[in-house]
Amino acid sequence: MERRTQAPRREPGKQRVRVDDLATTSVDQEGVIVHQFQEPPVPARHLYTVEEAKRLLSLSRSVIYEQLRAGRLGSVKQGRARLIPAKAIQQYVDLLISEAEVTGYGHAA
Repeated sequence: MERRTQAPRREPGKQRVRVDDLATTSVDQEGVIVHQFQEPPVPARHLYTVEEAKRLLSLSRSVIYEQLRAGRLGSVKQGRARLIPAKAIQQYVDLLISEAEVTGYGHAA
């Protein structure tokens, strides 16, 4: 995601300031400050939150919950938290691949 803001004119060039691990700020050729933000990486582990599974699968929150309700994506509850096992994520990906192969979308040209 990129956000541009107008700022006082600065010397254009390759001036870069590290804001933190997830965002960098630079000044473009017109002297406009450009902020670039990145999603934090999802750590590899056995259980993922819905938000982490959403990023891993590149799906929206509502689609994740639809797949959970349909039984296509497995989950467990720990207290009030809904967690998705890494194994369930892999099984869901395998399911998508097998469905793509049945419909003819999974083979190389």
